[in-house]
Amino acid sequence: MAHREVRNLASEIRREIISELQAINDYDEYVEQIANNEVKNVFRQIADDERRHSMELLKLLLRIDPGQCRAFLGEFGRLQNERESF
Repeated sequence: MAHREVRNLASEIRREIISELQAINDYDEYVEQIANNEVKNVFRQIADDERRHSMELLKLLLRIDPGQCRAFLGEFGRLQNERESF
């Protein structure tokens, strides 16, 4: 795949991740605001689906963008170290 194509694809995947995260926030908010348990359960399921989608997109982004992968893994390693110091 050409560098420009990878860069454009990575940008599109990032936009999709943002959309998924926004949807998670929206559905979580709906769950907090709605009294009807049937509707709440459906929104919880949809939010969980969006969480899975965002993780699949993140894994895809990390596979196609080595720079993003290095940055992510570096931050993840620092986070793990911070958690261990608590």
